[in-house]
Amino acid sequence: MQIGFLPIKTSKNILEFRPSSDWASQYKLLDNPEETLFRDIVFDDFLKYHRSTSICGLSVGFKILQKVLGTNKNFNSNNNVFIRGAFLGKGIKDSFEYIFKTSEGHIIKFDPCLDVKLECSNASKGKYKYCFDFERKKIAVAIKPGVIPSEFIKTAKLFHRNEILEEDFRTIQLELCKYLVPLNHNEICNIGYL
Repeated sequence: MQIGFLPIKTSKNILEFRPSSDWASQYKLLDNPEETLFRDIVFDDFLKYHRSTSICGLSVGFKILQKVLGTNKNFNSNNNVFIRGAFLGKGIKDSFEYIFKTSEGHIIKFDPCLDVKLECSNASKGKYKYCFDFERKKIAVAIKPGVIPSEFIKTAKLFHRNEILEEDFRTIQLELCKYLVPLNHNEICNIGYL
């Protein structure tokens, strides 16, 4: 699916580059929440916790969590979890922390050499691949190649080099967020067990 990534000139406040609460509230963390502790959590809860502008990473983290928690239904948020990721921007970190913050033993660590044998999409600085170690079970998950458009990756790199206006980049991030969040996590995530 192609997304247009041409910079848009705008004078909006950076905080306006977020989806509306009504839009974000329609996307649940889990489709069958009565089986888990995450009964009423929606994407809007992640946005409120994040309170920053890295909504693409937040969206990616939300999709990864949908896949991991949908697979590991016996997970208890108080259990220890060790998460390693080959790309850990603020949005992704915040999405993981939002769910695992009650765990005393949660650790989130950047691991650029993460050895996960799954095909994955590139990020602006690394790859979208992660390992969740739940004491007795290790789950590897990655965003499939092609899910994050190469045009977005190029634009993110330009932004990190200060070659694109922040307003333009935030507009593009919002567009990608609105593309990713409604997608079925099974269609965009690869998963494996270690």
